Amino acid sequence: MKKILLVVLLTVLTAQQDYDVKVRIVLEPGYHNYMFHNLLTDNTHMYNIGFSQGISGRIYLDELDSDLRNKLINKAPKKLRKHLNNLGSISTSAKTFVKGYRLIPRDFSYSNNEDIQFLYLNWPIFTLGLGPIGFDLSGTGVYYDDKIFFENGKMRFRPSVGIEAGIHDLSLSKVFPLSFDITCSWRYLLPSIKFYEEVKFNTITTAPSLVINIKIPYTVNVPNSKL
Repeated sequence: MKKILLVVLLTVLTAQQDYDVKVRIVLEPGYHNYMFHNLLTDNTHMYNIGFSQGISGRIYLDELDSDLRNKLINKAPKKLRKHLNNLGSISTSAKTFVKGYRLIPRDFSYSNNEDIQFLYLNWPIFTLGLGPIGFDLSGTGVYYDDKIFFENGKMRFRPSVGIEAGIHDLSLSKVFPLSFDITCSWRYLLPSIKFYEEVKFNTITTAPSLVINIKIPYTVNVPNSKL
C-alpha cells in the first residue's frame, strides 16, 4: 500500500515545477544477533552475529502540500483512502527502481572456526509493512560445513516466510539525518533442511536488532498537470 502511493508520486515527475516534494534517500545498515534453531548436532542451537543492508526512498506525508496529498490519496482505491490518511510516511525499496539491486542479499551472517564454516544469506522477494509489523516472502541460502563430520560443506536454498515486529524511525525529529529501528524477527524455512540425520533445521530468530537509518534529503518536482 505504501509502495503503491510512493511509486505513483515518483513516476509523475517532469521538468515543470508545480510542487516541491521532500524525499529522503535512506541507507539502512543493521546489526543482528541471530539464533539458528536446531542447526547443530543433538538439536542444539547456533548463535551468531549478522548484518543487513537496505536502500529506500521515504516521504513524510505531513511535509507534502495539502492539495498534493489529497490528490495522491484520491488516486488510491476507495477502500484504502481512509488508511492512507492515517499514515505518517511512505517508503519503498531501491529494488523498485534499480535493476539488479534485488540480487544483493539483504541479510547475511558468516562464521568460520576450527569446527564449522557457516554462511547465511537472505533475499526478500515480496515485503509488506503495516505499522510496527512487517512481513516478507524470501529466498534463503545456508552453507554449512561441519569440519569434523563432513567431507565437504553443504549449500541449501529454501523459500522462507519472515515476520518482524518493533519500533521504527526513532529520532529526535524527522528532519534529523539519523533514526533507528529496534526490532525482533522470526523466519521459517519450508521445507526443513537436514544437515544431520534426524535433525531438522527450519527456524531463524533474532534478539532485538538495531538498524540505523541514514537519511539524505532530496527534493523532486511534481507537475500539477500530471496529477
